[in-house]
Amino acid sequence: MELDKDRFFKDHNFNELSSDAEFQDFILNLSNTNKPLLTGFIKNVLTLRILEISERENGLWDLPKHMEVPFLKVFKKRHLVRTLNRISDEMGIFFPSAIMSNTSIAASVFSIVGWLLAILFFLYSNIALLFSGIEILLIPFYLILAVAPYLLLTTLFPAFFALGHIKGVRTLSDFIERAFKMNFKKIIEDDYSLVVRELTLIQESLR
Repeated sequence: MELDKDRFFKDHNFNELSSDAEFQDFILNLSNTNKPLLTGFIKNVLTLRILEISERENGLWDLPKHMEVPFLKVFKKRHLVRTLNRISDEMGIFFPSAIMSNTSIAASVFSIVGWLLAILFFLYSNIALLFSGIEILLIPFYLILAVAPYLLLTTLFPAFFALGHIKGVRTLSDFIERAFKMNFKKIIEDDYSLVVRELTLIQESLR
């Protein structure tokens, strides 16, 4: 797969004067003669546009040289949700939901449950106060106190607790494959008009 926009255009004999009709004719010809080549072509277009938008949104660590680069060495974990939302808005396609890593989830649960248990232990150790009614009035305060460590940790380490993982996605190639499958019906409708539009936007970025 070609990750340089200029070379990609030259490899397919496109240029800055190529029209939407030429793009569509090329795609429809592939659709009739070579479906596997068409699939690779569409994935390449999606990849170029996704990287272009992500770079503009400061969502990339660096532009990748190949498709097997680990996903989180391409996309910034902390900005992933914002970046994917921007891509969805601009391209009209959808992506798998981003989630926290298992380590982040475990740390989140421990920070809340551990502190909550400490509060319960304190109440149990001061059972007389509990039955005096004073502690009942302080329950809202204790609930806030229980989540305070989690809020502090997410403030101090936002990247660690960010929704920066996608289940089953380890590489850039995995991510593009998932995006292609999720949006396949949208990609092929209206004689691949979405692909034609994205090709036009790539063309404009080269001018």
